[in-house]
Amino acid sequence: MFIRVSPADIAKKADGCAFRDLDEFDRDLRACDLLLIATPVYNLSFPAQLKAVIDRFQRYFEARFARGIRPAIETHRDAVLLLTMGRYDPFAVEVCEKTLRQSFSVMNTTLKKTVVLPDTDRADCENSSIFAKAQEIAIEIAREL
Repeated sequence: MFIRVSPADIAKKADGCAFRDLDEFDRDLRACDLLLIATPVYNLSFPAQLKAVIDRFQRYFEARFARGIRPAIETHRDAVLLLTMGRYDPFAVEVCEKTLRQSFSVMNTTLKKTVVLPDTDRADCENSSIFAKAQEIAIEIAREL
């Protein structure tokens, strides 16, 4: 008889995932002071590859809710989201932020800032004022660390 066990079932019972490919990512995440996510927006959300990694954050939900580990990651960190998009859409920003806030809620991580480089299909991005805003945020974070 063959019984299928899902990766989520394994994460409910023990730390980690049935697939060990993100173990190094997990170690780096737990050690970092600041998490920076820089990505383009595709179809109002994250590209599939990044969304797949975010979906694998299930291990932290299972740690919190199935095994009662509070918080699932001991050390707190802040996060900054840098988005580029061909055409600015505030709903896309909302989707990306909401996705991260939900995941971060059990990861002892706080999304502090979002910076958007909009209209990359039409604009002269090299002269955008957004780079000055990103620099201000970097300086602010450096002072806090």
